[in-house]
Amino acid sequence: MPAMDEAGNIYLAETGMGHMWKYSPPFPTSEADCPGMDHLVTTAPTKTLFPVAASPTPAAIVRVPGTDHWYVSSVLLPGVPGQGGGSIVEYDANGVVVQSIVENVPPGALLNPLGIDVGSDGTLYYAELNLNADTSTGCGRTSMVQFVNGAPQAPQVLGQNLSFPDGVTVVDSSQIGVNFTRLPVAVEPDPSTCNGSG
Repeated sequence: MPAMDEAGNIYLAETGMGHMWKYSPPFPTSEADCPGMDHLVTTAPTKTLFPVAASPTPAAIVRVPGTDHWYVSSVLLPGVPGQGGGSIVEYDANGVVVQSIVENVPPGALLNPLGIDVGSDGTLYYAELNLNADTSTGCGRTSMVQFVNGAPQAPQVLGQNLSFPDGVTVVDSSQIGVNFTRLPVAVEPDPSTCNGSG
């Protein structure tokens, strides 16, 4: 789940190493920027570490609307597989913690968030893998957190018993031409279809 800021920097998580990388331009814009047999760029982007100390297994990053801040999800830690885990933390532009948005307190409250996105009203949406003790996926879910005067409210589960929900994308429904009022009500999947007990 990479992200880009207004200056064209690209942020990319390296979850297994516990890093969030920031790549700064120049980026190739045409074949002329990658001459030679190996098609390597002539001037490589700058790669620097973006600090996310409170997110030991960073998985996704998304911009906090109307600010230069970021939400970062940590998919595994803190926590114990099979008992939930992870976190979603807000950082400022320099990687300093602003506030914790969602934590795994009590255990099982957060089920390994992977993909995150933000709606135009500032609501944070996220997919939760729900890892089992052997780190296989159980019945995942999607959830959301709304904000009142900048303070995160209690998470709300939107859908559960999902098989490997690894991402969330928020779109402007007026742009896609679907009459959502004519769609049938979604049926909650049976827990037996998603490798877990829900």
